[in-house]
Amino acid sequence: MRPGDLQSFSASYDSTAKIVSAVVIVLFAAVAIALRSTIIAGFEAVLLILSYAYSPRGYAVADRTIVIKRLIGNVVIPLDGIRELRSAAADDLSGCIRLFGSGGLFGWYGLFRTSKLGKCTWYVTNRRKSVVLVTGARTVVVSPDDVDAFMGAMPRATSSDPLLDAMASYPAGSLAGKLIGGVLAIAVISVVGIANLYAPGPPSYTLTPAALTIHDRFYPVTVNRDAVDVDHIRIVDFAHGLATCGTHKRVCQPALSFRVFPCRQRQDDPHVPRRQQAPGASPAGGQRYCCSS
Repeated sequence: MRPGDLQSFSASYDSTAKIVSAVVIVLFAAVAIALRSTIIAGFEAVLLILSYAYSPRGYAVADRTIVIKRLIGNVVIPLDGIRELRSAAADDLSGCIRLFGSGGLFGWYGLFRTSKLGKCTWYVTNRRKSVVLVTGARTVVVSPDDVDAFMGAMPRATSSDPLLDAMASYPAGSLAGKLIGGVLAIAVISVVGIANLYAPGPPSYTLTPAALTIHDRFYPVTVNRDAVDVDHIRIVDFAHGLATCGTHKRVCQPALSFRVFPCRQRQDDPHVPRRQQAPGASPAGGQRYCCSS
């Protein structure tokens, strides 16, 4: 290839990457439908978009550089001082540990460690067509569809000064790609923060003779005295996880996971405490509270 010529190479997903990507998409869709949560659906959508945007779409070789094509921004790797260039063998990928990146969702890309190569950077969509590129600064693994043509377009390996190799710089993409990546990262962090904020723990409550107010950060609820159906009040025993309902002295479903308010005494029910309990009191048989069903 003459200096200045640009030669592009496609990158296709292997069967494993296709299956993993399809399964993850189906699972994300099922979770979003089952939970009916806009926050969860938005988080999953952002995660899928980011994963696809960082996936390698192809490669290009020109002017002693290799360009990793990505939607989020290209990665440019100088090819000066190549020490080793070869097709990957089976033992090159054995003992693989993913340090940071994707392990099959739209390919394998990010930082990995293998038993033979050590720490290396992957931009792979088909592991059966992997190519190992070793320079003085780092080890890169790529997977063009046409391995022979790709290796033929690369400059020959040379033996250069390790100090000069270590000083080589590797731009991480265009400014637009960095800005898009930053915006998406902020969006992901915001979604995670909102999800954590949405789970503040058990809410507090205020009980007055006229109403019960439950103080939730997003959905506060006030129950007026006139809206309470006394016949469906239940006594909850947190010590045994049981409850008695209504005036029929029958065992109901297990206790609810939140506390409400104390009931008035009913002498005909052995599960009712013999005196009215104040909120937070601990009778001998465990805490007992009333809650509407």
